[in-house]
Amino acid sequence: GDSEFTVDKILRPFTRTTQGVTIQGLDNVMVQFAKCCNPIPGDDIVGFITRGRGITVHRSNCRNIPKIESEQDRLIDVTWDLKGGRTFIARLNIICEDRKNMMYDIMAVIREMNTNILSVNFDVEGKLARGQVAIMVENVRHAGRIIAKIKKIPG
Repeated sequence: GDSEFTVDKILRPFTRTTQGVTIQGLDNVMVQFAKCCNPIPGDDIVGFITRGRGITVHRSNCRNIPKIESEQDRLIDVTWDLKGGRTFIARLNIICEDRKNMMYDIMAVIREMNTNILSVNFDVEGKLARGQVAIMVENVRHAGRIIAKIKKIPG
């Protein structure tokens, strides 16, 4: 269909619900995920050693990763550790035609993908419906499969 949303619009709002990373050579270190780029499994990531707040994990291509030579020694290798079915919140921003059963069709696709729906919020403006659906996903690929199916819905 003509539903409008891009991977960038959808992936940026992901928030992690669990740690799920391994930091090269370190155990028991405080880890937080950067709010500027919201890394999720499947993203290339890097750790930044903060002053007093442990390690902040960023996407490797995050604009906030220091490019200054003097800060390079504060970067550390980080990898995803995805044992044991961790899930993440994905907020899908959707703009679609306001037609009968559109919301039902979107929810049916998500249900068919065996995915939990956390919240749904849509407003109608003229002939368009704009809104957000929050769902639980395993990784970027899982979200991508759901997005691809939603895009096939007419309207």
